[in-house]
Amino acid sequence: MCRSDLNPPKISLNGFFVARMEHSAIRGGRDRGQAPPDFHPGYTTFRFSNLLFYPNLIRNIAMKTLHIAPLSAALLLALSANSQAAFDPAQFGALDPNFGSQGKQTTSFSPHNDIAKDLALQSNGKLVLAGFAYNNEGDDRDFALLRYNTDGNLDTTFGTGGKITTAFFAAPNDLSEVANAVVIQPDGKIIAAGWTKGKPIIQNDEVVGFNNRIFALARYNTDGTLDKSFDVDGLVTTKLRAAVESNEDTISDIALQADGKIVVTGWSYDAVAKGYDFATVRYLSNGALDTSFGAAKNGIVLTAIGESDDGANGIVIQPDGKILVAGMSCNSQNCSTINGNDDFAFARYNPDGTLDNTFNDDGKASFSTAILIYNDGASRVILQPDGRIVAAGGRSKGDDNYRQEGDFALVRLNANGQLDASFGQVGWVKTPIGLDRSDAADLAYRADGKLVVVGAAMYNTVNTSFAMATYNPNGSLATSFGQAASGIVTTTFGANPSAANAVMIQPNGYITVAGSAQSPAYGADFAAARYLAADVTPNPFGFTPLGSQEVSTKLESNSVTPSGFDGSTSISVQNGEYRINAGEYTTASGVINPGDQVTVRQTTSSSYNTSNTSVVTIGGVRGDFATTTRALPESGGGGVVGLEGLALFGVPLLAWARRRFAGKAK
Repeated sequence: MCRSDLNPPKISLNGFFVARMEHSAIRGGRDRGQAPPDFHPGYTTFRFSNLLFYPNLIRNIAMKTLHIAPLSAALLLALSANSQAAFDPAQFGALDPNFGSQGKQTTSFSPHNDIAKDLALQSNGKLVLAGFAYNNEGDDRDFALLRYNTDGNLDTTFGTGGKITTAFFAAPNDLSEVANAVVIQPDGKIIAAGWTKGKPIIQNDEVVGFNNRIFALARYNTDGTLDKSFDVDGLVTTKLRAAVESNEDTISDIALQADGKIVVTGWSYDAVAKGYDFATVRYLSNGALDTSFGAAKNGIVLTAIGESDDGANGIVIQPDGKILVAGMSCNSQNCSTINGNDDFAFARYNPDGTLDNTFNDDGKASFSTAILIYNDGASRVILQPDGRIVAAGGRSKGDDNYRQEGDFALVRLNANGQLDASFGQVGWVKTPIGLDRSDAADLAYRADGKLVVVGAAMYNTVNTSFAMATYNPNGSLATSFGQAASGIVTTTFGANPSAANAVMIQPNGYITVAGSAQSPAYGADFAAARYLAADVTPNPFGFTPLGSQEVSTKLESNSVTPSGFDGSTSISVQNGEYRINAGEYTTASGVINPGDQVTVRQTTSSSYNTSNTSVVTIGGVRGDFATTTRALPESGGGGVVGLEGLALFGVPLLAWARRRFAGKAK
């Protein structure tokens, strides 16, 4: 997937879908307009980067108790301060006036295009945005990162004045770098991932070779300096294939494993097959390739999904260690004709890099919203707490008709890789936003089960705006959110084009979005906006355990009033039933409001000295009600039974003996 702002897809939107989605689903060609053979200049645009803040659980759900990099107590108190009073539902989706300038912020690196592709939240509440920035001459792009304080203003303790840029090659050989993803380690170090490309190799005034795109990662200390313990200089590059002409490799997304290993996914061009493949690579924490990953034991896994071009855009690591990636796949030999289109595509790998055959039988799956009409593709993917998989991206007719030409598109799969028929229309949701077209770039999961999806929407064939839609768990638009109870919010940055590339949900429920906005004086700038939302994640809670209970007995827990949230959120139970306030007990999932009491009921184990646990989950936070049955009555030595044994066996036996001997006496 070659995103290039120098060679945009057909719909350039004044450079803004270009800036947002630098490769457009394998489309758009290479930096200087040189596309490999069989490249199809399609029209569907999908984004690369996304936040993976809680990589081993659920991306983009701000769990107060389960995330890898625990938020500081001070931050939680600050972020939850507004949770003491009920959240006004009418404000759901309104801009946060305490962030930047009335909820919005823009930052320029150069007089040219500077684009934020991803964002991440530090444990102290500061925001890190990553993408690329041009130099002042406009002929070279570098990794670009900035850090905002919690109020949306630049953190001057980071880099130079809150900003850093990183080149992977020394001048004059450096040509271009783009960071598509960023993640923060538990120790606070920051990893940005994307691609780098050097200038053509010239000998005796002749071009003798090309330095095409290769995987690139940079790790930074908390102050923005390069971390020299990552490789030797803080920079890692990886060429995935041996042939020089095959060097067209791009990282789209990044995830962290619980053991500290780094997993990235993206695209790799196969010069022999003349197409792109899913490319997933795992590194050790020091930046070296993990030789325990992949069949070749080189840390690299390349996977063909369809008949020609495939590319991965999103990654999530499941709690069981399996690696799920999503993107797009061409469903024919040539997707530049009317006989082929791009589809949403998925692959799931075992922890060793082999395909997981429990996922759609062979570890791979692809789905289309329609037959031979639309190009589809996933921009990002998340994992719900129940194991279901949701991907968001674009759906485009692929022609020059701007009117309603593209939509937000979502697909949800069951854990086995099959479409979830309970979501939308047999697993699909399509949402047009704006008069002309829209594309989804990223998504996040809220603890109340709602999905937040962001991207860009075009209204007049020229200008675009930040676009955000919120969906209920069944795929319908959440009308409690947004403008005119539509479930949709669009945000402009003046009269200039803008587009959202990444979204995250903060621990207090607020929604932060990053992307780019055109500057009146220059090119595009980094842009961010923060929106108000209820805190739907409670503080940790639990129920008093009960011990020495009778077997097979129905017991109630003490009643608990969860705290720390200010809006309606989800509640469910496993291995038991619950009730809210004085309502009826139920096993069905439901909704709980601030101030409600919860009581759990279960039947104790049928065995002695055995524990049984009911699990209540409220807004993604688990609370347990555990019972233990009493010990099995002990028998005395030499076959003498205890009192209970005597009651069970001795008394009836004595009565039998008396009757028997009484009969003989007669």
